[in-house]
Amino acid sequence: MVKIVGGFLGITVTAAVVLILILSKIHSITLTASSINNTYLPLYENTNQVIENSLAEVAALRGYVITEDESFITHFQELTVKSDALFDKILHNSVLESEKKLGEESQKLENDYVKIATSSLIPAVKEGKDGEVLDIMKNQMVPAAKALSDKLDEYQAYRENQMSELLNSSSLAAAMMEKIVIASIIVFLIVAIILSFLISGMIIKPIRRMQKELLEAEKNNDLTCQIIVKSNDEIGAMADALNLFIEKIRNSFHRVSDSAFLVNDSVYSVNTSINRLNEYMEDISAITEELSSGMEETSASTEEVTATVEEINSAVQNVSQKAQYGAVTVEDINNRALTLKSDFEKAQQEAYNIRTRVQVKLEKSLEEAKSVIQINELANGILGIASQTNLLALNASIEAARAGDAGKGFAVVAGEIGKLADESTRIVSQMQQINQQVLSAVGNLSEHAKELMQFVSVNVVEDYQKILSATNEYTNDANKVDDIVTDLSSTSQELLASIQNITTAITEVATATTEGAQGTANIAGRAGESALESSKTVVETGKVKDAVEELIGAVKLFRI
Repeated sequence: MVKIVGGFLGITVTAAVVLILILSKIHSITLTASSINNTYLPLYENTNQVIENSLAEVAALRGYVITEDESFITHFQELTVKSDALFDKILHNSVLESEKKLGEESQKLENDYVKIATSSLIPAVKEGKDGEVLDIMKNQMVPAAKALSDKLDEYQAYRENQMSELLNSSSLAAAMMEKIVIASIIVFLIVAIILSFLISGMIIKPIRRMQKELLEAEKNNDLTCQIIVKSNDEIGAMADALNLFIEKIRNSFHRVSDSAFLVNDSVYSVNTSINRLNEYMEDISAITEELSSGMEETSASTEEVTATVEEINSAVQNVSQKAQYGAVTVEDINNRALTLKSDFEKAQQEAYNIRTRVQVKLEKSLEEAKSVIQINELANGILGIASQTNLLALNASIEAARAGDAGKGFAVVAGEIGKLADESTRIVSQMQQINQQVLSAVGNLSEHAKELMQFVSVNVVEDYQKILSATNEYTNDANKVDDIVTDLSSTSQELLASIQNITTAITEVATATTEGAQGTANIAGRAGESALESSKTVVETGKVKDAVEELIGAVKLFRI
């Protein structure tokens, strides 16, 4: 494990170092590309934009000088604002002092050019001084524009050189990384081949030596061989374990050989003992057969006695069961008599309570029924009121007739009042008739209720007393029958217990006799079977002896 892991760990460490170196180069190339993309390329584009703006400014001023169109001035001012913003961005993103200095110089020339245009050229054009305009254009604007253009070209060339240097450094780093990768692959292949030969040699050599010694031991059936491997790794441990295993096998063969001889002697002794045992078994079988026939005769006699006792037992059990059933029945009768007595006593008390409550309520109801008479008096009063209302309605009709047309509405009201009085008279008459019927019904109800109360007080109470007397006599008779049945039941139980004891004893004797007969028969059968099995055992011991001899021969094949 140390050899294999150490070799591959060395390769892994070397690969990790090379990989770290490659990653550092890749990181350097990535930083360079990022710098070009994020810093220098935007600066280069901003510089180009400034150059384009400066050319556009010159064109705008020329257009204004030729056409005197104010839109060219507006466009010129927009371009100057954009140029100032671009210069601010360039100066802010500059990395080196040299490029920052070039940017500041370019911005100063731009500002000078714009100042000449705004302070000299544009006012001269507006005033119409063509000669002065030509002089400014020739002596001031053209030199200023040329100086700005040269400085911007210098600044652009500087940017191009910067980007070219960065790209060259990236290319060199990429080429270096390619060489490192190729060299690493070659070194890894050489190291892997060398390590493979070294490790395989250290592993295969002791394995081949162990294989040679094992083949020689197998060829000679030699269990005394010792495998010698001078190695402190897992192969050496495997060889030591194999030597210990062979030693254990050799010791086991010694013990098997010794045990085989002992088994051979034991088999001879067992055969002799089994032959004597066969003779004893034949004698035992003859004796047990005679004993079994005597047991069978005794068992037949006890079975007849048992049958007779079982018939007596069945008759006594029948009597006992009927006595117990009679006792249970008498107890149920007694319980029903007591329950019936209790129920009649409760019913008698409940009937008395109901009669009392009904009598009180009935008397109260009859007293309240007298208020129906007051309804008749109220009806008479309503009739009087209806008559007076009718008279008033008649008087109102007369007065309305006297009033002529002015009293027509009042006449209608008086007529309606007369109709209501007549209707009230009719309804009150019906109420009086119904009231007479109610008075008649209440009178009849009072008479019938008195008759019912008389029946409950006399007849029902006397019937309850007769039933309670009958239930008392019924309970006393049930108690007497219960005493007779209880004595009969206990006597039959005692007799049944005695018969059951006799039956149990006879059954035990019969069982013991039967079991004895069966046991002797089984002994005789087992004795015959034992003799047969002992004969088989002799045969099997002969087979064991043959197997032991074969085992001894197999052990002798090996040198131990």
